[in-house]
Amino acid sequence: MREFQVLRSLGLASWAVLRYGIEHDWIGVDAVVDYAADVLAEERDAADDRAVRLAVYDFEGKEGMLDLCSQLEKLDSEKSDPEKILKAWILAHLIDIDEKTDSDEKQNEINDIYGTLGSPRERFFCGSHYLYAINHYTGEMISVRKTHPSWEFRKLINDLSEELSVRRDC
Repeated sequence: MREFQVLRSLGLASWAVLRYGIEHDWIGVDAVVDYAADVLAEERDAADDRAVRLAVYDFEGKEGMLDLCSQLEKLDSEKSDPEKILKAWILAHLIDIDEKTDSDEKQNEINDIYGTLGSPRERFFCGSHYLYAINHYTGEMISVRKTHPSWEFRKLINDLSEELSVRRDC
């Protein structure tokens, strides 16, 4: 559940991102409480009672957290883009894998993440120094080019970072 910390460090955390993480059980109660407390500390004069309720555990279970986050999300001036939220979570998971997993296990974890999060139109993965693409529409696998697996993994992270306007040095 370290992925939300990654999102926060990249500046991608929001009530919408938090809600999405709660819905998929990627965020625990402690992360919700910490985020709400930090938001309250930043917005002292404009503190919302719903954020206060999250910060002090004043809610009933997961549904209560989701309801409060949804209400707070509606107050955000920036509209939520579901595709951007999904890509932010993919990036967070990939960065977490990159930081904690040795190279032999990365491919399996990447495939697990894409299976959990849903595949983009074309899903890339690395295998034995070749980059393959799976056509999302036909399911056909094609060899794209020869490359080193760790290089392509970092390219995925950098591409998503660039798309989400996040500065990331890999």
